[in-house]
Amino acid sequence: TKDLEIGGGTMADMGRSVTFHYVMRLADGRIVEDTHGFDQPRTTELGGNDLLPAIARGIVGMRAGGRRQIKIPAFMAFGEHGLGTQVPPNSDLVVEVEVIKVE
Repeated sequence: TKDLEIGGGTMADMGRSVTFHYVMRLADGRIVEDTHGFDQPRTTELGGNDLLPAIARGIVGMRAGGRRQIKIPAFMAFGEHGLGTQVPPNSDLVVEVEVIKVE
């Protein structure tokens, strides 16, 4: 995990609602998902079931305006099953997150 930009305001923590953009890439740089392409950030409660736990843990401690790169080993991502045709089995991921709002 590497901070690319430090934000300000309320700190993200488990149980808080966080609105953020992210780009998920395979280790070779191929984009798996990019919320900028949907032109709509994602909002979720950290620790819920709709986000990879490794991403949620990587967001903890961030603040609005912050950007962070989170490296996720395959066993903490989609493991030996992968994710359809998007993520091959046993693939490491690199996720860049930009927090917009923490509530």
